[in-house]
Amino acid sequence: AAFGSMRLERANLLLTGPRLNETDYRTSLADLVTAFEDRADVARVACWPNELSDADSVTSVATMQWLASSSGVPSLKDASIENQELLAARCSVYMWQPIDPAGRADQAVAMRDVASTASVSATIYHESWSTHVSRHIAISSLLIQSVGFAGVA
Repeated sequence: AAFGSMRLERANLLLTGPRLNETDYRTSLADLVTAFEDRADVARVACWPNELSDADSVTSVATMQWLASSSGVPSLKDASIENQELLAARCSVYMWQPIDPAGRADQAVAMRDVASTASVSATIYHESWSTHVSRHIAISSLLIQSVGFAGVA
């Protein structure tokens, strides 16, 4: 879906080593989700680990039982599990993404800043960010360089 100079896109938020049984971790995760939801360019955050009840996250066994239940099965595609332990979880951040490369580059930096300042291990990514960010940085530095050479001449 597109709206003017923006389109609705899904970015992935990877949580590595989630410790869902720890209250401090769950509080920090809730704070991270809120930080994304508070952004004007974010339409919605879907983060199944943040939506678990206390009973479903109190132990890794309880989390595995929830993932095996009819409520949890849809989240299995967003979980990395080994030996009945949750290694990583993927959440979705639905955002209004600028169509222009400079806007995408700015958004990518801002979204990565939100994730990097969290108290949980989180990485946000979108397939277009590396291309647009690197293109914008390369063009910006060339433009500054060109203006500098023009000023010298």
